[in-house]
Amino acid sequence: MAMQKRIYAIGSVFIYLGSCLLTLVGATYACGRFEAWTQAQPRALISTQVLWPKVPPLTPLPSPTPVPLSTSTPTSTPTPVPRPPARVEIPTLGISRAIVQVGMVMRGEQLQWDTEQLFATSSRSDLVGHLQGSANPGQPGNIILTGHNYNPGFYNWYGVFYSLHLLAQGDVIKLFNEDDELFTYQVDRVDQVPWQTYATADTMTHIVYLSPTQDETLTLVTCGGANFAPFPSRVYVIARRVLEQE
Repeated sequence: MAMQKRIYAIGSVFIYLGSCLLTLVGATYACGRFEAWTQAQPRALISTQVLWPKVPPLTPLPSPTPVPLSTSTPTSTPTPVPRPPARVEIPTLGISRAIVQVGMVMRGEQLQWDTEQLFATSSRSDLVGHLQGSANPGQPGNIILTGHNYNPGFYNWYGVFYSLHLLAQGDVIKLFNEDDELFTYQVDRVDQVPWQTYATADTMTHIVYLSPTQDETLTLVTCGGANFAPFPSRVYVIARRVLEQE
C-alpha cells in the first residue's frame, strides 16, 4: 500500500513536469511565431498598402536650340565732321573773299600766326585766314578769321578787313565751307582793344576774344587804330549763328 502511494506521487510529479514542459514549448513556439509576424508585418504593410501616390517619372525638358551668335558688326551712321570755311561774304562792306588755313610759325624767339601768306600777290587779292585749331562752321566753338588792314596809299590797295571797324550790331556775315554749305551769322558787337606791348596784361585781354566758346561764335580780327604799323589796337567783331531761311 505504501509502495502504491509512492509510485502515484512520482507519477504526479512527472505529469506536472511534462505539462510545464509542454507549456514552455508552446509558449516558446508562440513567441517565435509572434516575433516572425511582427518582423514581417511592416514589410507587408509597406508592400500592400498605398501610402504615397505614385508620381510619374519626370519628363526631361527639351534642350533649347542654340542661337548662333552674329559675327557681323552693327553698323552705325558716322557723325559728319564739320568742314572748314572756304569763303566769307560781308554784304555791308562788299567783301567776298577766299579763306585759307593759317598755322603757327617761329619768328625769332616768338611763335606767331603765319599771316604773311594772306598778303595779296600780283595774281590775286589778299585772303582771309582761318586760325587752325579754332572751330569750323556748324559746330560749337569759336570760329576765328583774320585778315590784313592796310590802306591803298601804302600798298596801293585796301586790305580785306580795312573797314572791319565799320560793322555794326545786326550786320550779316556769311560763311561757306569746303562743301559750299552756307552758314549765316549776325554781328553782336564790335570791340577795339588797345595793343601797345606784348606784356602779359595785354596778352590776357586779347586771349579772351580768341578762346573757345560753348556756343557757335564767329570772331573776325584785324589790326586797328591805324592803317600801317605799328598798329595801336586790334578790332574784334563778335557774331552769333542764325538759322538760314529755306
